[in-house]
Amino acid sequence: MKTKIMNRRDFISKSTVGLVGTSAGLLSGKLASGKQYPFSDPEPGRIKEYRILGRTGFKASDIGCGTMGISNENVLREIIKAGVNFIDTAEAYANGNNELMVGRAIKDEERSSLFISTKISVDQNDTVESLKSRVRKCLERLQTSYIDGLMLWGATSVENIKTGAFHEAFKQLKSEGHVK
Repeated sequence: MKTKIMNRRDFISKSTVGLVGTSAGLLSGKLASGKQYPFSDPEPGRIKEYRILGRTGFKASDIGCGTMGISNENVLREIIKAGVNFIDTAEAYANGNNELMVGRAIKDEERSSLFISTKISVDQNDTVESLKSRVRKCLERLQTSYIDGLMLWGATSVENIKTGAFHEAFKQLKSEGHVK
């Protein structure tokens, strides 16, 4: 069988036709068979309900907002205005500047109506005091006296998860009311 070599112009032309067809199908919400996508939604991106988040008692929106790619607090304010009340950030996002942006966006909001979660990374050299200091800096950037959730970010080993300094710092921060 002889292999036909496609030149660049033919490749671009045929690829464009394929992409247009695929896009049209995606935009219509239908599969090639004509059936609806099982995940299609007549009102995409709308909060449908608020659910109790674990044992916290907090009613979180069924859509949350990770803020890693958001750099403008006005975007986050609009997201909150639309009803999203679960906001996730991390000290590592934009070297803490993301937490600054979140802090500016939430400063005029009723704090108890939002669930703010942030993440810190931990290594074997961290101490209880160094971790508590870093969380306090997160609180300063977020312009709040407490965070609702503190997560361990980027754990790459069981040792990271078992870091005693993290667990002790978390326990102390929780007893101080800085972490819910």
